[in-house]
Amino acid sequence: MKTLEQKKKIEDYAELLVDSHYGIYTPVTFYEEWNSQITNQMVGSPIVIKTNVDNQTWEDISNVENEFYWDSWEMVLNNCQIFSGDTEYFLCSNEDLWAVPVECMDQLEDWMI
Repeated sequence: MKTLEQKKKIEDYAELLVDSHYGIYTPVTFYEEWNSQITNQMVGSPIVIKTNVDNQTWEDISNVENEFYWDSWEMVLNNCQIFSGDTEYFLCSNEDLWAVPVECMDQLEDWMI
């Protein structure tokens, strides 16, 4: 991921994690593509996804037919922090799934429209 100093506007700050063409499979695709970086503790890898959601939540999003699929996905969206270098990101979904730096939160509403 690029550092904030290398960018000038929110379009450049956000990092695309899962493209919208995955549709309803975005949650499971996120987990499958990024699970090696998901942890409950900070570790020394370049990208760390820290979350406090339990294993059952991850199981729920592994099957789109699961009755708790979307509720569990909402829990993941609201409880993940992504760290790359000194930058902290949060998950943002607007069909695509983005990692957006916390520093850009105040610009997010205008960007999502």
